[in-house]
Amino acid sequence: MKSSDGQPRRHRWWLVVTTPAVVKFDGGARPNPGQGAIEYIVEADDWIEEGSASLDGGETTNIKAEYHALIRGLEAARDKGCTAVEAKGDLELVVKQMRGEYGVNEPSFSPLYD
Repeated sequence: MKSSDGQPRRHRWWLVVTTPAVVKFDGGARPNPGQGAIEYIVEADDWIEEGSASLDGGETTNIKAEYHALIRGLEAARDKGCTAVEAKGDLELVVKQMRGEYGVNEPSFSPLYD
């Protein structure tokens, strides 16, 4: 079979491979606001990556620390090639903001949310 320009048609096949992962994340500050720390776990079918860190840059809040943990976990999943991610956190505000159930009213959260 020939195409409109007279050249033989070549079939193109695409294979879409997804790499699913679950990102579990947590963050907090002591006192609140205060020194923050984060932790995340990325679990895929055949590997697990864990990470934790203290947040530099002065005082933070529990909510900001939670966002930083989510971002670091998503970055780790992306760096490993994950294309489908389920995120699990324990702070209702962040989870519902990410689902779109709550708006982001605090201006300092907007850069983290975006």
